[in-house]
Amino acid sequence: MLKKEKSKGDFWLWACIDADTKLVLSHKVGKRDYWTGYDFVKSVRSRVSGPVQIATDNWRQYPFLIRTHFGYEGYSYGMETKIFGEPMLPDGTLARLGRNEGVRKMKAAERKAVVGSPDLGSLTTSHIERAFLTVRGN
Repeated sequence: MLKKEKSKGDFWLWACIDADTKLVLSHKVGKRDYWTGYDFVKSVRSRVSGPVQIATDNWRQYPFLIRTHFGYEGYSYGMETKIFGEPMLPDGTLARLGRNEGVRKMKAAERKAVVGSPDLGSLTTSHIERAFLTVRGN
Protein backbone atom coordinates (compact mmCIF):
# COMPACT_ATOMS: atom_id res chain seq x y z
CA MET A 1 0.00 0.00 0.00
CA LEU A 2 1.36 3.40 -0.95
CA LYS A 3 1.26 6.29 1.47
CA LYS A 4 0.55 9.74 0.14
CA GLU A 5 3.24 12.22 1.14
CA LYS A 6 1.80 15.22 2.93
CA SER A 7 4.38 17.54 1.35
CA LYS A 8 3.12 16.89 -2.18
CA GLY A 9 -0.09 17.87 -3.86
CA ASP A 10 -2.02 20.53 -5.64
CA PHE A 11 -0.81 24.09 -5.05
CA TRP A 12 -1.83 27.35 -6.68
CA LEU A 13 -0.16 30.71 -7.07
CA TRP A 14 -2.64 33.35 -6.01
CA ALA A 15 -1.72 36.82 -7.26
CA CYS A 16 -3.20 40.28 -7.54
CA ILE A 17 -1.90 42.57 -10.29
CA ASP A 18 -2.59 46.20 -11.07
CA ALA A 19 -3.88 46.22 -14.66
CA ASP A 20 -2.29 49.60 -15.49
CA THR A 21 1.20 49.24 -14.00
CA LYS A 22 1.43 45.41 -13.98
CA LEU A 23 2.67 45.67 -10.39
CA VAL A 24 1.95 42.51 -8.37
CA LEU A 25 0.34 43.84 -5.20
CA SER A 26 0.06 40.56 -3.35
CA HIS A 27 0.70 36.87 -3.84
CA LYS A 28 0.31 33.61 -1.96
CA VAL A 29 1.10 29.98 -2.67
CA GLY A 30 -1.36 27.44 -1.35
CA LYS A 31 -4.37 25.28 -2.00
CA ARG A 32 -7.35 26.58 -3.94
CA ASP A 33 -9.50 26.45 -0.84
CA TYR A 34 -11.47 28.76 1.41
CA TRP A 35 -8.73 29.43 3.98
CA THR A 36 -5.99 30.22 1.47
CA GLY A 37 -8.47 32.44 -0.38
CA TYR A 38 -9.42 34.14 2.88
CA ASP A 39 -5.79 34.98 3.70
CA PHE A 40 -5.08 36.10 0.13
CA VAL A 41 -8.06 38.46 -0.21
CA LYS A 42 -7.33 39.84 3.28
CA SER A 43 -3.76 40.56 2.14
CA VAL A 44 -4.99 42.28 -1.03
CA ARG A 45 -7.41 44.42 0.98
CA SER A 46 -4.62 45.60 3.26
CA ARG A 47 -2.65 46.85 0.23
CA VAL A 48 -5.28 48.89 -1.62
CA SER A 49 -7.27 51.99 -0.77
CA GLY A 50 -9.84 54.09 -2.51
CA PRO A 51 -12.14 52.89 -5.25
CA VAL A 52 -10.86 49.83 -7.10
CA GLN A 53 -12.17 47.46 -9.75
CA ILE A 54 -11.70 43.78 -8.96
CA ALA A 55 -11.79 41.08 -11.60
CA THR A 56 -11.68 37.35 -10.81
CA ASP A 57 -12.40 34.07 -12.47
CA ASN A 58 -15.58 32.28 -11.42
CA TRP A 59 -14.28 30.36 -8.41
CA ARG A 60 -17.38 30.12 -6.23
CA GLN A 61 -15.75 31.40 -3.01
CA TYR A 62 -14.56 34.75 -4.44
CA PRO A 63 -17.81 36.75 -3.98
CA PHE A 64 -18.07 35.79 -0.31
CA LEU A 65 -14.38 36.40 0.40
CA ILE A 66 -14.34 39.76 -1.37
CA ARG A 67 -17.46 40.94 0.45
CA THR A 68 -15.95 39.73 3.73
CA HIS A 69 -12.83 41.87 3.33
CA PHE A 70 -13.99 44.74 1.11
CA GLY A 71 -17.57 45.12 2.39
CA TYR A 72 -20.39 46.11 0.05
CA GLU A 73 -19.41 49.64 -1.04
CA GLY A 74 -16.48 51.61 -2.42
CA TYR A 75 -15.36 49.17 -5.11
CA SER A 76 -16.62 47.43 -8.23
CA TYR A 77 -16.27 43.70 -8.70
CA GLY A 78 -16.93 41.50 -11.67
CA MET A 79 -16.26 37.91 -12.73
CA GLU A 80 -14.92 36.70 -16.04
CA THR A 81 -15.69 33.19 -17.25
CA LYS A 82 -13.63 32.04 -20.21
CA ILE A 83 -15.17 29.45 -22.48
CA PHE A 84 -12.78 27.09 -24.23
CA GLY A 85 -13.30 24.60 -27.00
CA GLU A 86 -11.37 22.34 -29.26
CA PRO A 87 -9.65 24.00 -32.23
CA MET A 88 -11.76 23.77 -35.37
CA LEU A 89 -10.86 23.85 -39.03
CA PRO A 90 -12.70 26.30 -41.33
CA ASP A 91 -15.01 23.46 -42.46
CA GLY A 92 -16.13 22.86 -38.84
CA THR A 93 -14.20 19.66 -38.17
CA LEU A 94 -11.86 19.26 -35.22
CA ALA A 95 -8.25 20.17 -35.94
CA ARG A 96 -5.57 17.54 -35.33
CA LEU A 97 -3.05 18.93 -32.92
CA GLY A 98 0.66 18.29 -32.95
CA ARG A 99 2.56 17.30 -29.82
CA ASN A 100 3.12 20.90 -28.68
CA GLU A 101 -0.21 22.25 -29.83
CA GLY A 102 -2.51 20.59 -27.30
CA VAL A 103 -3.94 23.92 -26.15
CA ARG A 104 -7.66 24.46 -26.29
CA LYS A 105 -8.66 27.75 -27.90
CA MET A 106 -10.72 30.34 -26.08
CA LYS A 107 -14.08 30.80 -27.78
CA ALA A 108 -15.58 33.55 -25.62
CA ALA A 109 -15.31 35.46 -22.36
CA GLU A 110 -18.46 36.13 -20.37
CA ARG A 111 -18.29 38.99 -17.88
CA LYS A 112 -20.80 39.87 -15.19
CA ALA A 113 -21.06 42.45 -12.43
CA VAL A 114 -21.10 41.08 -8.88
CA VAL A 115 -20.78 44.25 -6.75
CA GLY A 116 -21.07 47.87 -7.84
CA SER A 117 -20.72 48.88 -11.48
CA PRO A 118 -17.54 47.39 -12.93
CA ASP A 119 -16.54 48.44 -16.44
CA LEU A 120 -17.29 45.14 -18.16
CA GLY A 121 -15.42 46.30 -21.27
CA SER A 122 -12.12 46.47 -19.38
CA LEU A 123 -12.81 43.70 -16.84
CA THR A 124 -10.38 40.85 -17.49
CA THR A 125 -8.17 38.27 -15.83
CA SER A 126 -5.83 38.24 -18.84
CA HIS A 127 -3.20 40.47 -17.22
CA ILE A 128 -2.46 38.04 -14.41
CA GLU A 129 -2.70 35.04 -16.75
CA ARG A 130 -0.07 36.66 -19.01
CA ALA A 131 2.16 37.26 -15.97
CA PHE A 132 1.81 33.58 -15.01
CA LEU A 133 2.77 32.49 -18.54
CA THR A 134 5.83 34.75 -18.42
CA VAL A 135 6.91 33.27 -15.07
CA ARG A 136 6.51 29.73 -16.44
CA GLY A 137 8.44 30.64 -19.60
CA ASN A 138 5.56 29.99 -22.05
